[in-house]
Amino acid sequence: MKKNKFKKLAGLLLAAVMTLAALPIQTLASEWGKGDNVYAAMLGNYIGSDGKSYGDKRNYTFMYYKSDGSEGTSTRYASTHAKLGISKNGITQQAICIEAGVAYNTGSSYVGEDNSNTYLRNLPWEIQQSLKYALLCGFNSDTKSSPVSGTNLDDFSFATQIIVWEIQQQLRTGYNKGDLSANKWGTPAKVYYEQLQGRPAEKCYDYILGKMKAYSVVPSFTGRAKVTAPTHTLKYNSSTKKYSLTLTDEYNSGMPASAFNISGVTVTKSGNKYTFSTTTKISGTKSCTYKANRTSGDQLVIWKSSNGSQTMASGIDDPVQFYANFKTSDLGTAQIKKVWQHNNDNSSTKADNSDIYFTVKNSSGTAIKATGSAGSYTYSASGSVTKFRLNSSNTFSIKNMPTGTYTVSEYGNDGAGIPYYSRNSASKTVTVTAGGTGTGTFTNS
Repeated sequence: MKKNKFKKLAGLLLAAVMTLAALPIQTLASEWGKGDNVYAAMLGNYIGSDGKSYGDKRNYTFMYYKSDGSEGTSTRYASTHAKLGISKNGITQQAICIEAGVAYNTGSSYVGEDNSNTYLRNLPWEIQQSLKYALLCGFNSDTKSSPVSGTNLDDFSFATQIIVWEIQQQLRTGYNKGDLSANKWGTPAKVYYEQLQGRPAEKCYDYILGKMKAYSVVPSFTGRAKVTAPTHTLKYNSSTKKYSLTLTDEYNSGMPASAFNISGVTVTKSGNKYTFSTTTKISGTKSCTYKANRTSGDQLVIWKSSNGSQTMASGIDDPVQFYANFKTSDLGTAQIKKVWQHNNDNSSTKADNSDIYFTVKNSSGTAIKATGSAGSYTYSASGSVTKFRLNSSNTFSIKNMPTGTYTVSEYGNDGAGIPYYSRNSASKTVTVTAGGTGTGTFTNS
């Protein structure tokens, strides 16, 4: 957290540090959250594992939001950074500043708010999301020690603070270390990064950015917005009597199966493959919004003062949301079987599969088309196959057919009569249902 940018408050802030240094730093009581009243507290300077403090390298311009949501600029004067936090009943908790450069007054009253906080909503949506990534992957109220070897908790929390400031000041353009550029208000691209460059906190900085990059990935078969969400179709399996579909996450996001919450649909995960299954047909297309929820901890709380002091945050909220649409197949299969009896044929007049073919017409009398070869076909409006032939098992099937009633007709190769044998019927009606198989059998006497 930055100290007050106004020099006239320097003495006051120093006194506050000395007075409050003795306050115990403990984990917030679980009930601290939305609607709770706390007070601003300073917790001493950030001291790295190398024994040195952290601070600005130069003066610079920063941007801030006014109470009406409009933007303003001011000057940050180089000074040492102090850890800021909140206090209640003698217990203090470190927090992260999400409003760079704005004045901070020890003892100011704060109230806990949630994602509906006005300041947070003033930020561009992408900035809101990235701030949550930083709090989730970096220091938060559940962090007890640095996860980075050779660093301490101050290194880790300061690295988090630097990344948060880069995001809030709209300097950070991505999650790679070098994804920084000056903002439109004139804040230099590396004015925050240079404060930890070559120091132990830089290792934490790299660690947090890497974790944020990994956490931001969503499964390849989903979309980041509802309007671009792909639609997936679960197909019926007559063996399992379930509609199912297995999708591969080409991005290897590591998203848990529990992130998918489609009512009535079971989701299992094996490696980067996700299998969706249900015994019940989905009515229409189900549009789904998913939230990652990959971690647990204190809820995200935005601490806002009534007198314009810096806005702070504690706790976590996994911001990752993604979208996908699911439906069950409205398609089915037609399967035709031929029974050869040859009761009235001799060897010279005996017909076989090579002598016949079949056509299939829908209820409008239009011949359907397909792709494939003898015995196995797939319905396709642009297919080239209109004459269907049997395989060695005397059957053929057409998959992915729209539901409905079809007329299947048997013909000899001359296109008219059937050679060398008599038949019971040249045409049969076959009904195809969603996820089902309509059958028909042609028998010759």
